[in-house]
Amino acid sequence: MTIDGRQTTEYAHHVAYRWAYGALPEGRVVHHICGLRLCSNPEHLQAVDEVANILEMKERLSLQREIAALKAAIASLEAALNEANDRKGVAGDAPLA
Repeated sequence: MTIDGRQTTEYAHHVAYRWAYGALPEGRVVHHICGLRLCSNPEHLQAVDEVANILEMKERLSLQREIAALKAAIASLEAALNEANDRKGVAGDAPLA
């Protein structure tokens, strides 16, 4: 794309949004509903204000950290359970998760 005589690069999701919905409204940014920053599926894109976009991203990151912590806790509990079963001579079953 050329703007003011200079060659510039445009993100694929911006092109996809414009193709599907028209120009991005003033003061809005393209938000990925799916959370995948490289996605350019117009059905996964919406125009939101920058604050809403940032808040949603922070909430998603917080949930991802919480999920990671829960997975680590489950792995620790499984290891402790397997260790206890080994001491008792009990055959280990399939993991909990």
